[in-house]
Amino acid sequence: ARAAGRRHANDHRPLVFDPGPEGHACWRRLRRSGVRILPYVDDFLILGTSPEETRVAQAAVYAALEQLGIARHPTKGWQEPTQVLTHLGLEVDTQRGMFRVHADRAARIRKRARALLCDASRQRRALPVRRLAEFTGLAQSVYLAVPAARFFLRALHDMVGTRDSWAGKVKLTRQAQRDLEWWRDFSDDHNGRPIWTLADRAVLHCDASTFGWGGVLNGKRPARGLWTAEQMSAHITWKELKAV
Repeated sequence: ARAAGRRHANDHRPLVFDPGPEGHACWRRLRRSGVRILPYVDDFLILGTSPEETRVAQAAVYAALEQLGIARHPTKGWQEPTQVLTHLGLEVDTQRGMFRVHADRAARIRKRARALLCDASRQRRALPVRRLAEFTGLAQSVYLAVPAARFFLRALHDMVGTRDSWAGKVKLTRQAQRDLEWWRDFSDDHNGRPIWTLADRAVLHCDASTFGWGGVLNGKRPARGLWTAEQMSAHITWKELKAV
């Protein structure tokens, strides 16, 4: 394995970890043999359908790491198969089939959001763009367990996009401020997402126009109708909801 790149004073370019041709070939062999693994920098999540299958995959991954000369910390991680563990700040619970933000990561997000709001209130809503970008990256990292995250990060990403330079500041919009407040108050009500998507029982496509509505259920059963004179004057949003 090798690291490519240089870092000088005030140079924030990332160092790229490259396992080289041998490493890429090694991971390909693992995947072709049926080993399911999610590597991220120096964190590896090994998946299996049973404890026995997981132990076999674990042994194969450990052998690959040793072949590549990558040392594994002897006490870190889970040495025995488990159905509940923390990976990259997320709790992976295959017993209940849920992703959840770990309590430590959630507390860290709330603390960062609170600090940004306090600084913004003292600086007329101005914040260093680098600090705001760091927060959006932290909050984005839990998206897998927080479906609503994308809706409460859009304004913050827009703020980062208005920067003149990474050394400058940006002024929060009211919406960006409200989004930070949502993260400051982040609760368990929004924490959790199913790992496996439930099978669709029915698919309904429908739409409405000025004069009528129409739809089809599961691609086979159509339905349609015209609005009454009174309904025709209603707002299009009402008509689209009425069609459902």
